[in-house]
Amino acid sequence: MQETWDKKRIVLLISSIMTWAQTPVQYKKEPGEGEEETPAEGEEASKEPEEPEEESAPEEEEKDEAGEENKEQTDPVEGQEEEKKRTVLAFKESQYYLRVPDPQYVEYKFLETLALSIGKAAPKAQNEDKKLAVYVLCSGLLYGNGEETFYEYFKQAWLQNPAKLPYIGKGLNRVPTIHVLDLARLIKRVIRLQPKTNYIMAIDRTKRPTQKKIVTAVSKAIGTGLIEAKQIKVLMEKKWMQPLQISIKMRPSDLFKDEPTPDTEGDLEAEEAERRAKARKFPWHCELGIPANIGKLNVEFNTARDLKPVKIFVTAPPASGKSWLCAQLAQYYNVPHVTVSSLDAEGKALKGDLGEEIQKRLEEDKEKKTEEYEQMPKKLKKNFDIAKYEPAIPEDLLYKVLQVKLASNVCRNRGYVLDDFPKNYKIAQYAFLSKYCLRTCYRTAEEGRRGRPAAGRGRGAQLRRLRFGRGNRALLGGGAAGLGPLHPRPGQKHA
Repeated sequence: MQETWDKKRIVLLISSIMTWAQTPVQYKKEPGEGEEETPAEGEEASKEPEEPEEESAPEEEEKDEAGEENKEQTDPVEGQEEEKKRTVLAFKESQYYLRVPDPQYVEYKFLETLALSIGKAAPKAQNEDKKLAVYVLCSGLLYGNGEETFYEYFKQAWLQNPAKLPYIGKGLNRVPTIHVLDLARLIKRVIRLQPKTNYIMAIDRTKRPTQKKIVTAVSKAIGTGLIEAKQIKVLMEKKWMQPLQISIKMRPSDLFKDEPTPDTEGDLEAEEAERRAKARKFPWHCELGIPANIGKLNVEFNTARDLKPVKIFVTAPPASGKSWLCAQLAQYYNVPHVTVSSLDAEGKALKGDLGEEIQKRLEEDKEKKTEEYEQMPKKLKKNFDIAKYEPAIPEDLLYKVLQVKLASNVCRNRGYVLDDFPKNYKIAQYAFLSKYCLRTCYRTAEEGRRGRPAAGRGRGAQLRRLRFGRGNRALLGGGAAGLGPLHPRPGQKHA
């Protein structure tokens, strides 16, 4: 008995960009060239009428990409003459029949072809649409929210081991990608709009998504910022590097564009028209890919794997063994050991405005010490070598160096161990609190001295409870102003 469907059924097959891995590059045909110079896929493409290429990005960006692509394709090879410059064309969705898969993804291509053939052969009633709609979504390399394709790169950058992230060869091959959330939102739009195109390219709009550009972005935002070229033979054994060897230029699907404006929206109010226009836009999560959203991806990587930084502060009297303990903790947790001497060395090597300010203060300190040395008695000069004198960074600048250190990738991702610095509560405020919190704190403290707010009830107490939390009063001490006693008397409640 033949089953009848009352409603239309939709079948979505999510495939991989690896079904295009071995597809030959498609070049723009120059005037005067014969058909013999055109690759095999170009000959097949000529069988169908050419469609006008719709730009998914501004024309200026496409021109820049084309120019840079020409540079990539014309790099001279040793022992060979420099080839003629040729423009690489992007594949369109209508050219899906040209795809040549990676040997490991031949079955994927077979399933794609089978699904598309089933969709074309689906029966339909007279004057009705087909009861079965089949769509194949060719997804770029997935990233974000715990995806495994770029896991090794993020892991190595997070651990900073190796210090230089590797990339294959020159790293100029194009790697189409897409965030997993953008892929899910595209699936939702396909189900809602049901387009006529059955083969859909699900890739983001990264500008020149070369392998080297992606690796550089990951290294700068998460690792040390260093990269290193490796030969293909060295990395062939690593399976996680295989998808990054793909080199294909593709055009994102038109489904990522804004939906057309209905004719019935002409008489709407401005606010309602603006709201509907915004709803017609595709809700991108990472439109420009990994390089432009690496900070967001860093947070997603840490959240998906529950990676939280270890933050330890150790203080104790002199010669009590705190530095030895800090070194052991830093080694155990694999985090930096931050000391005054290490901050002093890093601060002197800084560049930019802070580095110039530090150098200026150090020169002033050394000039002042030189003047004092000249006024010293001869007996004291014998015990002091002014040539070897190296001034230390003042504390009012050292806390800024600490801020730079704690904002570094390794401290932000993995944590740190502070060895007896900051020295006092005031320096800790400047190091860890924002300027707004400092202004508010000192303003409320001034109001408290004038007798305006009651102890434990004023705005200063509320600010401290907001900043440190009810359970962290020990940070301010049991008798801190505005907090009341650490342990309340019987029948008394905490402020």
